[in-house]
Amino acid sequence: MRTFNINSLSIGNHLPFVLIAGPCQIESQDHAEATCARLIAITALLGIPLIYKSSFDKANRSSISTKRGVGIEEGLQILKGIKHQFGVPVLTDIHESWHAKECAEAGIDILQIPAFLCRQTDLLLAAGETGCAINVKKGQFLAPHEMLRQRLPQPVMNELCYVKEDTLMDTIILWLTCAVYLLWQALAIQWSLMPHILFNSLAAWEKDLAEIGPWSRTWRELL
Repeated sequence: MRTFNINSLSIGNHLPFVLIAGPCQIESQDHAEATCARLIAITALLGIPLIYKSSFDKANRSSISTKRGVGIEEGLQILKGIKHQFGVPVLTDIHESWHAKECAEAGIDILQIPAFLCRQTDLLLAAGETGCAINVKKGQFLAPHEMLRQRLPQPVMNELCYVKEDTLMDTIILWLTCAVYLLWQALAIQWSLMPHILFNSLAAWEKDLAEIGPWSRTWRELL
């Protein structure tokens, strides 16, 4: 089974869970340091490896007036500081082909391709040429099996490449499960007594979820 390393961190489907977490966009140096310190404290307590994620620019905002971040120059300096101060791998989104080289030269460990850009060929090629690990987020407009077409061509394929495969249905089922659990809690009914009808409903989606491959487990296992 495939395994790859980011600094001293080993990642693979058969290895323990690794958390990618951090603010959606970089707000300031102080905010980034405080957030990372808190995340490290939590993950250390739980024994979970951490990859710190925050983006210098969120270019896929829903409004032209929405705040996007601190920009690439200041953002990369902040991420470099986080990496050296806390000793954790760092990840950021890229939106333009030229971002890839800039991030790689700044020491960014993982380049993330936003879901809306997962089919941007030039962006994927530029990311692949850096030698960095890549996290390609699956667009909600793609079926899981279509992500197989998004792989980089062999000449520029990174040794360290991770494809994050999620579906809109995954999110819907997760929220549904959480909502039902909270309802059962409010009614003081034990979770173990949940009617089998919920599992029967979830079973209808298991075939689709199975297409995701070894990255996913069935909802019976999760529950």
